Amino acid sequence: TEGIFQKLNEIAPTRQLKGLAEAKKSEALVAAEWPKEIDSLREPDAEKQIEIIQAAIRTVRDIRSNRNIPPKEMLVVSAKSQQKTVDILNQNAELIHQLAGVKEFKAGTAIVKPANAAVAIADATEVYVHDAIDPQAERQRLEKQKQQIEEAKKAVEARLANENFVTRAKPEVVARARDRLAELSEQLKTVEKHLSELNG
Repeated sequence: TEGIFQKLNEIAPTRQLKGLAEAKKSEALVAAEWPKEIDSLREPDAEKQIEIIQAAIRTVRDIRSNRNIPPKEMLVVSAKSQQKTVDILNQNAELIHQLAGVKEFKAGTAIVKPANAAVAIADATEVYVHDAIDPQAERQRLEKQKQQIEEAKKAVEARLANENFVTRAKPEVVARARDRLAELSEQLKTVEKHLSELNG
């Protein structure tokens, strides 16, 4: 057999179909350059919409988990936010139904928190899961959330009070910190409002 292959090499030193170009040896995948992001293909608005929908779904799931609501129990959920966010949520209500186990969902700019509804804040959106709370347990949860927001707010305030940070950090970093402070201030107002409602 070895002799046959030696003769074959003499007769046909290269073995490929006539007329076909020789295959080029490509670079190994593990050594190939990492793909570069193409900015022209990004859609910031679409990305933001997905973030809003994901935040709402995650918030409903968190409320379900924290209150030991059975996974198969279908929930009634409402949400209050600014008009742009409300439109996104209502247009994608079917996704929220399917992925959060919700049978009824409605978002609006003037939604009122239902009695005994569990509430959580997803970015700038208040999410209500109807008939889900024990008032005493909800009061304790909101007190804890208030404390966490206050601590985060103090940390951002201290950062912005640092002249070195404000003058030396990139403008966009300082702007993000200021936006974060405004967001935390709004969250704190919302939590305090719900605590006031629970306390009568």
